[in-house]
Amino acid sequence: MTNKDKYLHLMSQIWGLNRVHNSDDTELACRLVKQFCDDNLTGTSQIYYYSAGEEYNYWVVPKRWNLLAYELTDPDGKIIASLDDSVLVVGSYSDPVDLTISREDLLEHIVSDPSLPDVYYFYFRKMYRHWENGWHISLPHKTVENLKPGNYRVVIDAKVSAQPMPVFEYTLKGKTDKTIILPAHLDHPGMVNDSLSGCFAALQAVQRLESSGEIPEYTYRVWWVPEIIGSAVHLKANEYLLPNIYFTLNPNMTSHDAPIAMCKSKCGNSLLDLALEVALKQLKTAYVVASARTFPDCGDEITFDTVGYNIPSSTVSRIGAQWTYYHTSFDDFDHFKAHYDNHEQVVNLMTIALEMIEKNKKVEAKFSGNVCLSNPQLGLYLDNANINNILRSEHLIQNLDGESVSGRDIMEHFLTSLTEEDVSLIEIAFRCNLSFDFISNYAQAFEEKGLVSLSPCDRRWGPTRRSFIIR
Repeated sequence: MTNKDKYLHLMSQIWGLNRVHNSDDTELACRLVKQFCDDNLTGTSQIYYYSAGEEYNYWVVPKRWNLLAYELTDPDGKIIASLDDSVLVVGSYSDPVDLTISREDLLEHIVSDPSLPDVYYFYFRKMYRHWENGWHISLPHKTVENLKPGNYRVVIDAKVSAQPMPVFEYTLKGKTDKTIILPAHLDHPGMVNDSLSGCFAALQAVQRLESSGEIPEYTYRVWWVPEIIGSAVHLKANEYLLPNIYFTLNPNMTSHDAPIAMCKSKCGNSLLDLALEVALKQLKTAYVVASARTFPDCGDEITFDTVGYNIPSSTVSRIGAQWTYYHTSFDDFDHFKAHYDNHEQVVNLMTIALEMIEKNKKVEAKFSGNVCLSNPQLGLYLDNANINNILRSEHLIQNLDGESVSGRDIMEHFLTSLTEEDVSLIEIAFRCNLSFDFISNYAQAFEEKGLVSLSPCDRRWGPTRRSFIIR
């Protein structure tokens, strides 16, 4: 079985489960991915449990909610909806009920989407307000339009218990304790693109780093969590990690047909922000780059890039507003499989950016003055394309936008970067609009000639950290 097939098989086991913030199915999903990691990866995996009712920064860990049965019976005694129809038929954390209700009153409890008359719609509000009373059901809008006048019987058999909320973590230990966290949300019952796809992308990207056979510089932690509440609770309970968390990379909605949307961290110029932009250009795919929360398609980044933590948190998704089946039953496994290449592209993007972070070095000049780079002892001159005001195509170099640039211009950009007291390869590649490997190889050639030193880069941000501006 190929690696792709292994992941698809795991997803086939998980996607249809009733993965609310805390349920038996959520725990089962954690157990399935833990077994998968134990069997196929070399790092360590663990399920953490948080007691129901405990508070972390006023986030109350929800009790465990399991939906056991559901039926909706029409005035003629015919069952028109049941748990067999979709995992989304009952709103998450709905109260158990067994009652007869008029059509008019029933409509107050129904969620549907007129623009998609065949889908079941995801009602999630009570997952974040599980202390409130109430219940909701989901029906295709075409069914709602055909509800007869009269009384309906609603039976929701749901059990609430004090069992703890599970959180899954996979850790790939690096040479240092400098840590990059890749959080994604495991909840969203019966849906894949949002955001089981993000969970898988995080794990796949880290496995690709792992498969190189070399121990990475950074330690990587993949978190599969209930959205926002899971990461908020898990981080608050493990604040000892904070001094070593350099970045978080938050993936979501990887597979639908839309440009990749990368939102920068709140500071706007973390080294991971820059690496992702360079990687996007290297992939030569449709994309948009924007400031934090311009495309709010992820969620858990707000746990890290926040008051007192200030961890640079970049997000990667596809433009969520272009996902037709957002929060519906049509966000299914078959659609994901049919668009797997889109998902693979996001995994590639994440992997390339993380590899840049791994290979990034601080560059420090060991010379002063104007050095003759064309001297045979150095051989570092990049030929000028403009000779006697005539552009010579054989001396042009393609930048990341596919434009031809002169080697002399590249040299000037590179040398100007060396005038800064603290600059890294990622920043030079970003400014020169060239691939990371090109700049890295050029810098290594300088190092071999004793003109620069390359050392570990121990920064999170670019030289000038700017404040976050809310649009």
